[in-house]
Amino acid sequence: MNKLRGLSLGGPVLLLVASAWALLRYPGWVPFAVAATLGLVVAGLPRGIASGKLWLRRLWRRLSDVRSDEPLRDATFVSDAPVEDPAAELSAIAEAVRGADGFDGVRREAFDDGEGLVVTHAGFHSSFVRLTGRGHLAVTGASKRTRRLVDLIEAARPHSLSDRTNNPLRRPDRVRGAPRVFLAVLLVALLLVGAGAIANGAYPADAYTSGEKAVFVVIDARADVHPGVSGTDAALSKAEFVVSSLEEEAVEVAWESNSTDLLAEHGQQSLRMSEDARALLADARDDSLSAAQAERADRIEADLHEAEAAIAAALTRRIERSPLEGETTELRHARDALRAAADRPARVRTRDRSSIRVGVPVTGSPDGKGYHPAPSRHGHPWR
Repeated sequence: MNKLRGLSLGGPVLLLVASAWALLRYPGWVPFAVAATLGLVVAGLPRGIASGKLWLRRLWRRLSDVRSDEPLRDATFVSDAPVEDPAAELSAIAEAVRGADGFDGVRREAFDDGEGLVVTHAGFHSSFVRLTGRGHLAVTGASKRTRRLVDLIEAARPHSLSDRTNNPLRRPDRVRGAPRVFLAVLLVALLLVGAGAIANGAYPADAYTSGEKAVFVVIDARADVHPGVSGTDAALSKAEFVVSSLEEEAVEVAWESNSTDLLAEHGQQSLRMSEDARALLADARDDSLSAAQAERADRIEADLHEAEAAIAAALTRRIERSPLEGETTELRHARDALRAAADRPARVRTRDRSSIRVGVPVTGSPDGKGYHPAPSRHGHPWR
């Protein structure tokens, strides 16, 4: 199996499975239906392009035949009825050719779609007698000499052959060369769009990128399919990832332009991510933590405080040292809120539930990892 075929088969299967799982796991259905549709498009696109090339070639041949008064260089003749015994029919045609004048020789040859005959004449010209997928006799070759072979077959055998502009033996050609590379890039892009549709459908909040939402989806999937990963482990993994993303905000604040609006947006986004991390830690601590889980939660909380303090310090430096454009009131409010959050324990809940943990824990779940999906679109924390 070549790489393009593997991509066009394996990618859509994975995307369809992920779409079906997400449809059962999260509220809503439109984004997941879009992802499934893209998977089907990726699966059929290579064959569709190859078939399109074949039909365009046939259309061009037909138009050329209509516009030209002379016969085409290549001719195709197909019997009106299927052949009952292909092997015996090929042998009978071969005997008829050997006994006729004007042909140099005839031999059997194996083609991709089965055995056929190669009839040579005039030194280096050849005509071919083969069978179509439906069992009809097909004769192809240079038009003038092939016409003589067709006349011989119709005279020696009980067949009537009609001239066709479309060669039924021609198969769609695979995409080759530079178009193949572009097609592979297009398939990868469509698969990424489908994955993004799943991620954004599962987590519609604006505070995170599609890539970050995809990480949350992967964590959910791992908790659903891995028997050793509980819902508490999933909540801690999400909190740890949110904190790592929060740590990057301090760097982005330092490199951002002097626009107070953009800096304030970073501050507000940091506050939302801080609240998400705190709510996830609170969710995890609502369950009975093992010693390892409790230690992990404490470590994540310590990293959270450091990230909040780092962002507040970065905002302070920009306020005091940069020639900012615009009003800084909102920026100072965000800085003060992050500074206060860095001193507040994560055990203090700032809202009822995390916006990253979809659904509510299953009561009485033996391993604590089951979830009931939110009852409606309005029940989704991010909707």
